Amino acid sequence: MPDVMLMSSDAVVFYVNQQTLLNLSTNSFNSLLPITPIHGAEHPIHLPQIHSSELNILLHILYNLDCTQYNPPLPVILSSINLFPEFGLSPKALISPQTHIYKILLSQASLYPLEVYCLCGKYDIYDLATPVSSLLLSLVLSTLTDQDAERMGSVYLARLFKLHRMRVETLLRLLMPAPCLHNPTNKCGFEQQKALTNAWTMTTAYLSWSAKPDISTSTIRAIFNAMMKHITCPDCLKGRDERLNQIIVNWSITKVNYFFRKVLYELFIKSS
Repeated sequence: MPDVMLMSSDAVVFYVNQQTLLNLSTNSFNSLLPITPIHGAEHPIHLPQIHSSELNILLHILYNLDCTQYNPPLPVILSSINLFPEFGLSPKALISPQTHIYKILLSQASLYPLEVYCLCGKYDIYDLATPVSSLLLSLVLSTLTDQDAERMGSVYLARLFKLHRMRVETLLRLLMPAPCLHNPTNKCGFEQQKALTNAWTMTTAYLSWSAKPDISTSTIRAIFNAMMKHITCPDCLKGRDERLNQIIVNWSITKVNYFFRKVLYELFIKSS
């Protein structure tokens, strides 16, 4: 039951239950609570540093209510969450997969993955960072600014770099070895089949420096086909296609979440 009023900087009043706030806060809501019910009902607590749009989102998060009806822009959501520490609130504890704000941030990440990932890094929201990281595979890491690095922190920056590197390394492992040689024929013996092996090796070398973490299966297939136009032996082409199909299947089912957890393991568990 509401027993205290909070007033935003633009004089919008919100009625809340102070015990709910106290249960979530480690500093008595910035030492503003508790107050007597009678006093709280008559004199609102003025929060001059918080606009009503921010306070509205903050309270929706605390009560785990869906705020999509207000269609809040991401900057307002982020600024609201950035107010949490001031009031002794933990973003990591309040943004979990079971909460409405988690789902809202995940949907916003499809358009603003870097912004959401920086939030995850700042407050170590690992459960959200894991799915969001898959949306950053197309990011050119050289475009990250010093401000981006500072916002996400050194740990999540390292995870992002390692995730990109491990994805490419995994693709290269999938590309090896080259297709097996087929039984020699009158037109294509073991010597002639070296053309396929050499072309495969060259294609793998090309992908080793040009492939990006988010390279699509169609792009992989197109590159191999383009690099092997000179191969005409039906048996060689069959071996190539069978091997390539296997690679395509394995790459398409590769899960980014697995890589992110592996990065976490290698950064912390193995180093301890």
